[in-house]
Amino acid sequence: MTTKPFNKEQTLTMAIEVVKKFGFISRSTVWNYLTPPGRASKFRYWSYLCESHELKFARSSRRLPNYLVLSRDYRKAFPDDCGVKNRSTMYFPHDELLMNFALEGVNSAFISEFWSEHEFKMDTALCSQILGSSNGEKLPDVVFDLKARDHVRVALEIERTRKSHSRYRRIRVSYAKLKNIHLVIFGVPDRRTESIIAETCESPNFSLGFFTLRDYESNGLKCEIRIRNKTFSMNEFFAKLCSTNKASLRQQGDKPEIGGSGLSQVPGGLK
Repeated sequence: MTTKPFNKEQTLTMAIEVVKKFGFISRSTVWNYLTPPGRASKFRYWSYLCESHELKFARSSRRLPNYLVLSRDYRKAFPDDCGVKNRSTMYFPHDELLMNFALEGVNSAFISEFWSEHEFKMDTALCSQILGSSNGEKLPDVVFDLKARDHVRVALEIERTRKSHSRYRRIRVSYAKLKNIHLVIFGVPDRRTESIIAETCESPNFSLGFFTLRDYESNGLKCEIRIRNKTFSMNEFFAKLCSTNKASLRQQGDKPEIGGSGLSQVPGGLK
């Protein structure tokens, strides 16, 4: 996916891409990540999407003017290229956080590509190719590749509410089968949930990172991420991964911090 568009046609193309990944797109997502700055431009671009033949307003019991999905005309014209089916509106707040995180990473030049859980569920071949397995009970909410010299593939999980210990143990078992995932980042509602996940999901196959949802919603990728009891700014963490390769880290004397077949060094000992 490309970086932030500069004309309405590009915005429409990128909006369709996002809808095919998640089943919908919101007005706030379009305004924040797919339009030029300026209130007037944001309204013009959103109106352009709303009036297009490719998109239509989402519906629950009534029309939802802040959300768009693929139109019937688009689905008829491209039946084999419609991506994810329309999602229940009850999942919109959760999935909107995921798409915002991914698009902010793309616009910040940290993320080169990303895939949603729904895409993996639709395509077992894609699941095996990207994750290294298609047998897990729990698939990641989103997976993204960082623009790193050494291949770094990250799974993102958004936990808006705390789950049971047994649920997190099942997540650990499922993630242990995903051979291509090097780092798993959890967005959590509070530090207690973070502690429970850290205790139950720790694995030699991957490392865990955490950020609080309130911090991200206020600060975006400037929020704090905690890995192995060390705290970093998320954007600085990604920037370091994208600019530093394993060889240079070894020369600096940093110790291996993150497990996984493709990533052996990460800011745990970064200077």
